[in-house]
Amino acid sequence: MVSRIIEWSPRARNEFDKIVAYLINKWGKSSAIKFINRVEEVLAHISKSPNIYPQSGQRKHVRRCVVAKQVSLYFKVDELKIELVTFFDTRLNPSKKKL
Repeated sequence: MVSRIIEWSPRARNEFDKIVAYLINKWGKSSAIKFINRVEEVLAHISKSPNIYPQSGQRKHVRRCVVAKQVSLYFKVDELKIELVTFFDTRLNPSKKKL
């Protein structure tokens, strides 16, 4: 089992940063740290076994991983790398999700 390199798109980085800032402001640093640690765990797992995650309904080449009850991560897989497309707050209107 080969681990693939993970690349963050600018959009994924921006959405991640927004979520962390929200958690710090609303729930405190400890909640933000828990989220960051969870994302790191998920990324380690995705890098080894990306194809166990289901394809998104909108784009077949994009897969979805539930990071937390309120946050899903969308990513693309190729032979050498995994590109993080975006993090999406599942409480938002699904029509705002653009993959």
